[in-house]
Amino acid sequence: MVILLVAGAGAYLYYENRRNVDVGVFLSSSPSDTCGLQNYTEVWDGFNNTPGATIDWEFEFLNANTTGPCTPTNLTTNTTGFSISDVTWNQTSVPASPAPFDSNDPEDGIGEVSFALATPGSSWSGNVYLIFN
Repeated sequence: MVILLVAGAGAYLYYENRRNVDVGVFLSSSPSDTCGLQNYTEVWDGFNNTPGATIDWEFEFLNANTTGPCTPTNLTTNTTGFSISDVTWNQTSVPASPAPFDSNDPEDGIGEVSFALATPGSSWSGNVYLIFN
């Protein structure tokens, strides 16, 4: 009886873990140097959710452009199975024009990016890459 219970619990945990979408971290890049991010990478903690879910997500985000305002026009991902929609910067749909980063006041260059993230339809584990344009 004990062996049957242990085997059943093990099978249940194995099945449940295979149905998860486990994002370790979000990594950012900007090949077009949007907001001065070509040589700067943001990293945010990930999450655990079920396959096929769409979740609302947001991050504080640094405008690393020291020469003037940055104008994000899009946020995408090249991570297979994920898609991004409804992108806003400081509650304004992109494109937006956040204030320029002021090296004398680091808080002046902090903004908030929010978006809807659709997860893959089956179990998945890894990091998600965000591309700012």
